[in-house]
Amino acid sequence: DYSVMKAALLSFSRLVADLYAKDGIRCNAVTPGPTATQAWLGDGGLADQQGARDEVLAKVAAGRPLGRLAQPEEIAAVIAFLCSDLASYVTGAEINVSGGVERCVF
Repeated sequence: DYSVMKAALLSFSRLVADLYAKDGIRCNAVTPGPTATQAWLGDGGLADQQGARDEVLAKVAAGRPLGRLAQPEEIAAVIAFLCSDLASYVTGAEINVSGGVERCVF
């Protein structure tokens, strides 16, 4: 279900970008990897739900080329960039902020 929803969200963001670009509206998708937030680190969070907390977090970190979870500020910086005039010619993009993990689509 999760993968289907993510694919639909990316497709929808691209549709919005195509439909509203002529009106000066840009739409991009940010796809973060595991991030050091309460969703992962909080009591009962994703780390706790998957087994021994420290082992789960170590495994998740090891699965990223950068070797760690993202910090919330790192994700926010990408979003701030996309909202700024520096990204005025960026629309319909998916920005992968996953610590170097690339999805393979076949």
